[in-house]
Amino acid sequence: MGISNLARESDQDDPNSDEAHPGGISVEGFFAASVVLITGVTGFLGKALLEKLLRACPRITTIYVLLRPKKNKSVEERFRLLFENP
Repeated sequence: MGISNLARESDQDDPNSDEAHPGGISVEGFFAASVVLITGVTGFLGKALLEKLLRACPRITTIYVLLRPKKNKSVEERFRLLFENP
């Protein structure tokens, strides 16, 4: 087994690899060099989306998070709590 075969096999094991999706593009490839705005980031799906983007998409240029004050908590406090209690 040559090095090129090993590289091909490792690409197939990586779900974020562009080569792993011959008919399309990976999540990482889709968001490469993108600017992303996320609303609802303190909710269940928003947290999961933010975590996925931070872990799997290192080539995202910027992630903007839209928060509002709620239940007597300021935006800053809600943002801090988001990262303290993932």
